[in-house]
Amino acid sequence: MNHLPKPIVIDTYQKVAFNPKFAVNPNKFNPKQDCFDMDNHHQKAIIWNEETGYIKFFDFTIPKFKRTLLWQLDLPICYAKLCPNHQWVWLIERNHQHKITILLYDYQGNLLASQSVDDDYGWAEFLITKLPENNAIMLMFAYGQDGCFDYLVKWTDDKLQIQKPLDDDLSFLFCFDNNQKAVLLNFYDNFIHITSYPDFKILHTYWFDDKMYYGGLEKITNTLWLFSDGANFRYYVFNAQTRQIEKEIIIKDYEPQLNDDDEIHSKISAMTYDNGKLYFCYWGEWWGVAEFDVSHLV
Repeated sequence: MNHLPKPIVIDTYQKVAFNPKFAVNPNKFNPKQDCFDMDNHHQKAIIWNEETGYIKFFDFTIPKFKRTLLWQLDLPICYAKLCPNHQWVWLIERNHQHKITILLYDYQGNLLASQSVDDDYGWAEFLITKLPENNAIMLMFAYGQDGCFDYLVKWTDDKLQIQKPLDDDLSFLFCFDNNQKAVLLNFYDNFIHITSYPDFKILHTYWFDDKMYYGGLEKITNTLWLFSDGANFRYYVFNAQTRQIEKEIIIKDYEPQLNDDDEIHSKISAMTYDNGKLYFCYWGEWWGVAEFDVSHLV
């Protein structure tokens, strides 16, 4: 890391009170606390509470931010994800310690399909990742230090089909190269596989530096990705062709500093990229947004 080229310094950005990536209704909707997902194109949002379990489905009027409740489920929902392409919502209902139900609803509140699934270890946490196929998702069962397991869930012929295409502790991140390749993460052993898609045959493996702690990886372009070092809250450009971490991205006035433990930490607690913009957070106190020209990366 001592030989990285000169960093990319973001010196022009706007501070706001909430994540500007979402069209957030500032009235009684706190994205710092609520579990939520949004579909800006169709002006829809879902909010759920993991303690009480219910989910509410809202309609947003932009830019007036008027909120209308469309429908809600009084079920123990522990995770949810909108699928704008088909105007669906995927839901995970917690039945008990070792059983969940996968639910698929349309935006009007009609149940399309459901499937009961065993939670073998018990009390899993969940993550839903969209796949290039519009009728499919990857559902992760996460058990902390006990590992994680990804399942492919597909809606076909009005039924949910579930299979396990990945080895234990491998998680699907995203597809690239016209959806012909995929990135799989092993969080526990700190490496990623670059594979073919959809058969997940391993093409390359990249091991992260031992001093880094995986905090996130997402596409900026097909070959240039944003890597987040969760140990030090630092952010880098990863080159998928050379399989090297390249320039660091830093925010002016919030540059990484040496702390009392002689470690270099950033004051920026999160960073993400979307459609030519960088979004970043200062410990939940404020969010920033900046234009990000990918020509900086070459």
